[in-house]
Amino acid sequence: MEKIKIGQWEVCSEELDHEIKDATKRGVEQLKTERQAKRISLDRKKKKLVIDLKNGVSVLLPLAKLQGLANALPQDIEKGKIGPRGAYLHWDNLGVDFTLEGLLQGVFGTKAWMARIGKVGGQAKSEVKATASRTNGRKGGRPRKAASPRKNY
Repeated sequence: MEKIKIGQWEVCSEELDHEIKDATKRGVEQLKTERQAKRISLDRKKKKLVIDLKNGVSVLLPLAKLQGLANALPQDIEKGKIGPRGAYLHWDNLGVDFTLEGLLQGVFGTKAWMARIGKVGGQAKSEVKATASRTNGRKGGRPRKAASPRKNY
């Protein structure tokens, strides 16, 4: 068995070949199941980023929620590119990157960005919120959360 030195480790060549074959097989399987972007475009009228996936599904995301794209010019947004596997989106001209999986899970920027857009959303006024507030007010305020049982250790 021939030993190969990789950095500070020594591995036998047969073991390395086996690991490479396994990794390649896992990669091929992941490509079959991983959601991948086929095309991105801008819907100027709706102010949304349109992501067409290879499985035929299209996703529309509001530009106002996307960090780095919210205030970008339409012609700059249209220069976006899809990564080689279709797993990420990149705007070199804007210095903006998103993973497709993150966008599909609702991650539109950094934690600070997400907190900011969440705060704005929480401040939204609607008739439903006003009605709920009045109802809770008549009952003595917002209902308390159920207390979790105390654990004595």
